[in-house]
Amino acid sequence: MATKPRWKLDDALRRARTATRLTNKHSAAVTPRLDAGLVTQLVSDRETLGDATARGAEALTGQKTATKTERTTAEGAHAFVIAIRNAVDRTRGAPPPLRTAVGIGDDLRKTDTQGVVAVLRSVVQNASALAACGVSSDDVTKATTMIADLLGADDTQGQKMDDRADHTEDKNDVQLRLEAAVDQISARGALAFVGDPVLKARFERLVASGGPTPEDEQAAETEPSAGP
Repeated sequence: MATKPRWKLDDALRRARTATRLTNKHSAAVTPRLDAGLVTQLVSDRETLGDATARGAEALTGQKTATKTERTTAEGAHAFVIAIRNAVDRTRGAPPPLRTAVGIGDDLRKTDTQGVVAVLRSVVQNASALAACGVSSDDVTKATTMIADLLGADDTQGQKMDDRADHTEDKNDVQLRLEAAVDQISARGALAFVGDPVLKARFERLVASGGPTPEDEQAAETEPSAGP
Protein backbone atom coordinates (compact mmCIF):
# COMPACT_ATOMS: atom_id res chain seq x y z
CA MET A 1 0.00 0.00 0.00
CA ALA A 2 1.33 3.43 -0.93
CA THR A 3 2.37 5.65 1.96
CA LYS A 4 2.88 8.88 0.05
CA PRO A 5 1.06 10.42 -2.93
CA ARG A 6 2.57 9.67 -6.31
CA TRP A 7 1.14 12.73 -8.05
CA LYS A 8 1.48 16.40 -7.25
CA LEU A 9 -1.69 17.87 -5.81
CA ASP A 10 -2.78 19.83 -8.89
CA ASP A 11 -2.16 16.80 -11.10
CA ALA A 12 -4.04 14.50 -8.73
CA LEU A 13 -7.03 16.86 -8.73
CA ARG A 14 -6.97 17.08 -12.53
CA ARG A 15 -6.97 13.29 -12.85
CA ALA A 16 -9.72 12.95 -10.24
CA ARG A 17 -11.87 15.59 -11.92
CA THR A 18 -11.59 13.83 -15.28
CA ALA A 19 -12.22 10.46 -13.64
CA THR A 20 -15.36 11.76 -11.95
CA ARG A 21 -16.77 13.25 -15.12
CA LEU A 22 -15.91 10.27 -17.31
CA THR A 23 -17.66 8.03 -14.79
CA ASN A 24 -20.72 10.25 -14.67
CA LYS A 25 -20.86 10.49 -18.45
CA HIS A 26 -20.64 6.71 -18.83
CA SER A 27 -22.35 5.89 -15.56
CA ALA A 28 -24.48 3.01 -16.87
CA ALA A 29 -21.41 1.05 -17.94
CA VAL A 30 -18.94 2.04 -15.24
CA THR A 31 -20.73 2.81 -11.95
CA PRO A 32 -22.03 -0.75 -11.33
CA ARG A 33 -18.42 -1.98 -11.43
CA LEU A 34 -17.22 0.45 -8.74
CA ASP A 35 -17.24 0.11 -4.98
CA ALA A 36 -20.40 1.56 -3.46
CA GLY A 37 -20.06 5.26 -2.67
CA LEU A 38 -16.69 5.58 -4.37
CA VAL A 39 -17.63 8.46 -6.69
CA THR A 40 -19.40 10.36 -3.89
CA GLN A 41 -16.31 9.99 -1.69
CA LEU A 42 -14.08 11.03 -4.58
CA VAL A 43 -16.05 14.24 -5.07
CA SER A 44 -15.81 14.94 -1.33
CA ASP A 45 -12.07 14.31 -1.33
CA ARG A 46 -11.61 16.62 -4.29
CA GLU A 47 -13.37 19.38 -2.39
CA THR A 48 -11.27 18.71 0.70
CA LEU A 49 -8.01 18.85 -1.24
CA GLY A 50 -9.10 21.97 -3.07
CA ASP A 51 -9.55 23.65 0.31
CA ALA A 52 -6.39 22.09 1.69
CA THR A 53 -4.18 24.24 -0.52
CA ALA A 54 -5.47 27.40 1.12
CA ARG A 55 -5.32 25.82 4.58
CA GLY A 56 -1.76 24.74 3.92
CA ALA A 57 -0.76 28.30 3.00
CA GLU A 58 -2.48 29.58 6.14
CA ALA A 59 -0.68 27.01 8.29
CA LEU A 60 2.65 27.96 6.77
CA THR A 61 1.94 31.66 7.29
CA GLY A 62 1.05 30.96 10.90
CA GLN A 63 4.28 29.05 11.41
CA LYS A 64 6.35 31.83 9.84
CA THR A 65 4.61 34.48 11.97
CA ALA A 66 5.19 32.47 15.14
CA THR A 67 8.83 31.91 14.19
CA LYS A 68 9.34 35.62 13.58
CA THR A 69 7.74 36.48 16.93
CA GLU A 70 9.91 33.93 18.72
CA ARG A 71 13.06 35.25 17.06
CA THR A 72 12.23 38.89 17.77
CA THR A 73 11.54 38.07 21.42
CA ALA A 74 14.71 36.01 21.66
CA GLU A 75 16.87 38.75 20.13
CA GLY A 76 15.57 41.31 22.64
CA ALA A 77 16.15 38.95 25.54
CA HIS A 78 19.61 38.07 24.24
CA ALA A 79 20.60 41.75 24.06
CA PHE A 80 19.33 42.25 27.62
CA VAL A 81 21.33 39.27 28.89
CA ILE A 82 24.50 40.53 27.21
CA ALA A 83 23.98 43.93 28.85
CA ILE A 84 23.64 42.23 32.26
CA ARG A 85 26.82 40.27 31.61
CA ASN A 86 28.71 43.41 30.65
CA ALA A 87 27.55 45.16 33.81
CA VAL A 88 28.82 42.28 35.92
CA ASP A 89 32.04 41.86 33.94
CA ARG A 90 32.93 45.53 34.37
CA THR A 91 32.21 45.64 38.06
CA ARG A 92 35.46 45.43 39.95
CA GLY A 93 35.35 42.69 42.53
CA ALA A 94 32.31 40.91 41.14
CA PRO A 95 32.56 37.44 42.72
CA PRO A 96 33.45 34.53 40.42
CA PRO A 97 30.28 32.57 41.30
CA LEU A 98 28.17 35.52 40.13
CA ARG A 99 30.16 35.79 36.91
CA THR A 100 29.58 32.09 36.34
CA ALA A 101 25.88 32.39 37.18
CA VAL A 102 25.26 34.90 34.38
CA GLY A 103 27.43 32.91 31.98
CA ILE A 104 30.31 35.31 31.40
CA GLY A 105 32.66 33.65 28.93
CA ASP A 106 29.96 31.43 27.42
CA ASP A 107 29.14 31.72 23.72
CA LEU A 108 25.42 32.44 23.95
CA ARG A 109 23.68 32.65 20.59
CA LYS A 110 20.50 34.58 19.81
CA THR A 111 18.94 31.39 18.54
CA ASP A 112 19.58 29.50 21.79
CA THR A 113 16.20 30.14 23.38
CA GLN A 114 16.70 27.78 26.29
CA GLY A 115 20.18 29.18 26.95
CA VAL A 116 18.83 32.73 27.10
CA VAL A 117 16.03 31.62 29.42
CA ALA A 118 18.55 29.93 31.71
CA VAL A 119 20.54 33.16 32.13
CA LEU A 120 17.36 35.18 32.70
CA ARG A 121 16.37 32.77 35.45
CA SER A 122 19.81 33.14 36.97
CA VAL A 123 19.36 36.92 36.95
CA VAL A 124 16.14 36.53 38.95
CA GLN A 125 17.72 34.06 41.36
CA ASN A 126 20.76 36.30 41.96
CA ALA A 127 18.91 39.60 42.17
CA SER A 128 20.47 40.64 45.48
CA ALA A 129 24.05 40.02 44.38
CA LEU A 130 23.45 41.66 41.01
CA ALA A 131 22.27 44.89 42.69
CA ALA A 132 25.91 45.68 43.40
CA CYS A 133 26.55 45.55 39.65
CA GLY A 134 23.86 48.11 38.84
CA VAL A 135 21.08 45.62 38.10
CA SER A 136 17.87 47.20 39.42
CA SER A 137 14.65 45.65 40.66
CA ASP A 138 13.06 46.83 37.40
CA ASP A 139 15.69 44.84 35.51
CA VAL A 140 14.82 41.75 37.54
CA THR A 141 11.12 42.28 36.82
CA LYS A 142 11.97 42.68 33.15
CA ALA A 143 13.91 39.40 33.23
CA THR A 144 10.89 37.65 34.75
CA THR A 145 8.60 39.02 32.04
CA MET A 146 11.05 38.04 29.31
CA ILE A 147 11.14 34.46 30.58
CA ALA A 148 7.36 34.17 30.24
CA ASP A 149 7.28 35.92 26.86
CA LEU A 150 10.12 33.87 25.43
CA LEU A 151 8.77 30.53 26.59
CA GLY A 152 5.32 31.50 25.34
CA ALA A 153 6.65 32.44 21.91
CA ASP A 154 8.70 29.24 21.76
CA ASP A 155 5.66 27.12 22.64
CA THR A 156 3.54 28.92 20.02
CA GLN A 157 6.13 28.30 17.33
CA GLY A 158 6.28 24.63 18.25
CA GLN A 159 2.48 24.36 18.11
CA LYS A 160 2.36 26.01 14.69
CA MET A 161 4.96 23.55 13.41
CA ASP A 162 2.92 20.66 14.85
CA ASP A 163 -0.25 22.06 13.27
CA ARG A 164 1.44 22.23 9.89
CA ALA A 165 2.76 18.67 10.24
CA ASP A 166 -0.74 17.43 11.19
CA HIS A 167 -2.25 19.26 8.22
CA THR A 168 0.27 17.68 5.84
CA GLU A 169 -0.42 14.22 7.22
CA ASP A 170 -4.19 14.66 6.90
CA LYS A 171 -3.88 15.98 3.34
CA ASN A 172 -1.71 13.04 2.35
CA ASP A 173 -4.26 10.55 3.71
CA VAL A 174 -7.04 12.15 1.66
CA GLN A 175 -4.91 12.29 -1.47
CA LEU A 176 -3.95 8.63 -1.12
CA ARG A 177 -7.63 7.71 -0.97
CA LEU A 178 -8.34 9.91 -3.98
CA GLU A 179 -5.54 8.28 -5.97
CA ALA A 180 -6.85 4.83 -5.09
CA ALA A 181 -10.28 5.84 -6.37
CA VAL A 182 -8.79 7.09 -9.64
CA ASP A 183 -6.92 3.79 -9.96
CA GLN A 184 -10.15 1.84 -9.56
CA ILE A 185 -12.08 3.98 -12.04
CA SER A 186 -9.24 3.68 -14.54
CA ALA A 187 -9.01 -0.10 -14.36
CA ARG A 188 -12.72 -0.86 -14.23
CA GLY A 189 -13.63 1.77 -16.79
CA ALA A 190 -11.08 0.29 -19.17
CA LEU A 191 -12.62 -3.13 -18.52
CA ALA A 192 -16.12 -1.81 -19.23
CA PHE A 193 -14.96 -0.46 -22.59
CA VAL A 194 -12.47 -3.15 -23.54
CA GLY A 195 -14.17 -3.36 -26.94
CA ASP A 196 -13.97 0.40 -27.55
CA PRO A 197 -10.32 1.44 -28.06
CA VAL A 198 -11.01 5.17 -27.74
CA LEU A 199 -12.92 5.04 -24.47
CA LYS A 200 -10.69 2.29 -23.06
CA ALA A 201 -7.66 4.52 -23.70
CA ARG A 202 -9.36 7.51 -22.02
CA PHE A 203 -9.81 5.54 -18.81
CA GLU A 204 -6.31 4.08 -18.98
CA ARG A 205 -4.75 7.53 -19.32
CA LEU A 206 -6.24 8.54 -15.98
CA VAL A 207 -3.23 6.84 -14.36
CA ALA A 208 -0.70 7.06 -17.19
CA SER A 209 2.50 9.02 -16.58
CA GLY A 210 1.25 11.97 -18.59
CA GLY A 211 -2.28 11.78 -17.26
CA PRO A 212 -5.43 12.60 -19.24
CA THR A 213 -4.90 14.56 -22.43
CA PRO A 214 -6.68 17.88 -23.07
CA GLU A 215 -8.91 15.94 -25.45
CA ASP A 216 -9.79 13.49 -22.66
CA GLU A 217 -10.74 16.37 -20.36
CA GLN A 218 -12.78 18.05 -23.05
CA ALA A 219 -14.56 14.82 -23.94
CA ALA A 220 -15.40 14.21 -20.28
CA GLU A 221 -17.07 17.59 -20.06
CA THR A 222 -19.05 17.57 -23.29
CA GLU A 223 -22.18 16.33 -21.50
CA PRO A 224 -23.75 17.51 -18.25
CA SER A 225 -22.59 15.44 -15.31
CA ALA A 226 -23.89 14.71 -11.84
CA GLY A 227 -20.55 15.66 -10.34
CA PRO A 228 -18.79 19.05 -10.23
